[in-house]
Parts: sequence; structure tokens; C-alpha cells
Amino acid sequence: MGVKQKSLRRIFTGFILRIGLEMLIGGALLAVLFITAMYFGFIIPANYSEQYAKSVMETAGEQDYARDVIPEIGDFVTYYLTDDSGVVTRSNRSWSVGKPLREEPRGGLVFGQSYYIKKAFPDGTLYLEYYMRSSYPSGSLNRYFISPEYVLAILAFIMVLLIVILNVRRMAKLFQKELRPLGEAAEKISIDNLDVNIAPSSITEVQRVEDSFLKMKDELADSLGREWQAQRDQRAQIAALAHDLKTPLTVILGNLDLLSETDITDDQRQMIEASIAEVKHSEDYIGILVDMARNTGEVEIKRAPVELKSFFENIENKALVLCENRKVRLETRYRLSDPAYSGDKDRIERAVMNLISNAIDYSPEDGVVELSADCTDRTLTITVRDHGEGFPAEFLKSGVGLFKMGEASRSSKKHYGIGLFMAGNTAKLHNGSLTISNCQDGGAEVRMVLE
Repeated sequence: MGVKQKSLRRIFTGFILRIGLEMLIGGALLAVLFITAMYFGFIIPANYSEQYAKSVMETAGEQDYARDVIPEIGDFVTYYLTDDSGVVTRSNRSWSVGKPLREEPRGGLVFGQSYYIKKAFPDGTLYLEYYMRSSYPSGSLNRYFISPEYVLAILAFIMVLLIVILNVRRMAKLFQKELRPLGEAAEKISIDNLDVNIAPSSITEVQRVEDSFLKMKDELADSLGREWQAQRDQRAQIAALAHDLKTPLTVILGNLDLLSETDITDDQRQMIEASIAEVKHSEDYIGILVDMARNTGEVEIKRAPVELKSFFENIENKALVLCENRKVRLETRYRLSDPAYSGDKDRIERAVMNLISNAIDYSPEDGVVELSADCTDRTLTITVRDHGEGFPAEFLKSGVGLFKMGEASRSSKKHYGIGLFMAGNTAKLHNGSLTISNCQDGGAEVRMVLE
């Protein structure tokens, strides 16, 4: 059986009607409470004080002096006995004694409007002050506490406030219950868990959002499936490329070994030995590509102390050969507070040479490639900068991805988008980072930080 659904309009309409009905019921209960209190004498009607004051004055007509009437006056009215000058001589409000009486009726928001009845006696004029409001049987409550009407109004306000708060909480719980599955599903998708099922909602609009969410999840699953397949294809291409490169490298290495055994000059022998070393580096490079293809880039490194001065001298010697072929000048700057650094020397060397090779290829003829290095607090920062045309904007966002290449201005037949990815992977394995940017005065800059 499907879940019975309601629209938001219907829910909010019911919310308002429920609040209104509860307020009517609460108001009726307060009215019943007020009437019951009056019935049992806990509250005195609004005209009782007036009737009592008139009754006292009728009885006072039988007395010759006001002092004989005063003992019979209860707490339902306030009396004032004044002399000929209008000064109060006696009162059940002791603080008014000795002060002139103002005969104008008093009024106020809390205690209501007061009125006077007076009668003259030989010993003074007697004033009875009464209020047109409901009151209490106790005179002290009448004098020092707000009238029952205001108590009723306060209770009504508290009732309305509670009704609104309780209904809002009820509504909030409803929406939390309906939206919680969407939040849980979003959290699963954020960690690439697409095994998401959302229970049907009882709210029509929320159900539409859930349907759209599930549709988006299915499309995302298809997209991720295609992406994962593309990554598998890329890894297969790397493996195939590595396999195809092994044979010619083996042939080259064998011929170089044979050539080194012939009658050659010392200069020729040095060149052959340098070529053999580069072929072996290429074999190592291919091995890394194979590891990346099998392990998606998460390979282990072998940390060991690196003597940075000789390390960068070796980098310079190799870079100068590349610069000479392209007629590019190499400028270096080193600030090595810590002369030694612990890291995978071979991987770092290959990464730096990749960055320098890219910078040389993208530099104009007679241009300059800048290599700088800083090592402080066991952190090695290597920066390579060229003065070419720089990276295109879209490349700055994804330039370290595998097989990512820029526009024609920053791509060549010698590069297949692996260099920056390899350098970035080396930085990651050393708990560091690789950032690419364009310089304000032209050219591109790549900074590799190794921890």
C-alpha cells in the first residue's frame, strides 16, 4: 500500500486551522474557569464594589458621625475622611493621611477606573472610592495585585504562546522526519556510496524532491561508471605503453653496453655512460607508471637522507644539456637552511626534471627558466618558472590530472599529460602538494612542496 500524501498547502492550512481551534478551545476553558471562580466567590463581579459603596452610604445615613460609619466599611472600597480644608484625616490607605484628596476619579491600565461617592458629616466629609472592575474577596489582593481581568489576559497570552510553540515544534518534527532520509542519502553520496534508498515521503513536494534526487543519483552512477571505465582504460593504456617501451629500451641499453666495450675515447665513454644512466632512469620511470596503473597512484616511497647540494648540482648538469639544445638559459637560486632532507631521491629527481623539461619546452628561444629551492624545518620547496605564454584558465583547475594537457601553446608532441601528474603524485607521497599558477609578468610557475 502506498504512502498517503499531502501537499504543503494542505499541511499549512491544517496547521493554521489547528492553532485556531486550539485557541478557541483554550479561550472557552479560560472563560469557564473565570465564571466558575466567580460562582464560588473567588472572584467578585465588576459592579460589586459600586453596589457595596452605595450600600455603605445608605447605611451611613442612619449615623450622626463619620467615625461611627468607618468601622463598618470593608476592604471592597477605599474610604477617606477629610476635614474642611480637604486634607485626609483618616483612611484605610495610611499613606494618604495628611495629604489633600483629589476628587477627580483616578484611572490606570492595571487597576482600572475609580469613582467616588461622598457624604458630609459634622466631623468631616466621607469619601468612598470604588473601581469598576472585578475584584477579589481579599482587600490586600485588591490593593496590591492586578485585577482578575488582567490575570485572565495574561493566562490567555501564555496559552496562545504555548499553542504556537507546541504546534511549531510539531511541524518541525514532521519536516525533520520527512527530510532526514534526504540528508542521510546526501551524506552517503558524498563518500561515493551510491547504494541509496529513500523511503517514500508523506508530503507531495518532498516526494518530488526525492524522485529528482534518486534520478540524479542514477545519472551520477552512470557518470561515475563511465569515469571509472575511462580510468581503467587509461591504466590499461599505461600498462600497454610501458610494455611496448621495454623492448626498444632493452635494445638501446644492450647496444650501448656493447659500444662501451669497443675502442672509444674517454669523451665518448662518458657520453655512453650518461646515455646508459638515462636509459635506466627511463626504465625506472616505466616501472612507476606500471605501479600507478595497478595501484591508482598510491605507491610506496623509500625515504633516505638527501644531500641537497650535490642533488641540485646533478639536476643542473642534466638541465643544462636540455637548455643548450633549446637555447634557453637556466637560472638557479637556493636557500638551504637544512642541507639535508629525507625523501625518495630518485622520485624527486624525476619529478623536478619533468618540471624543468616542461618549462624548457614551453619557453621561447633565448628565454630563461628559473629553478629555486628552499629547505627549512624539514620542508623542501622547489619552484620552477618559465617565461612562456602560461597556463590557460581551465588548465589551472585540472592541470595535475593524468593525461591533462593545455592548449597548443602549452602542449607538444613530446608530452602526454603525465609530467605534472607524476610530480603531483610525488608531492602527495611526501605529504606535500603541487600548485600551478601564472605569473603576473608572464609565464607559468609550478611549486612543489615536500614534507
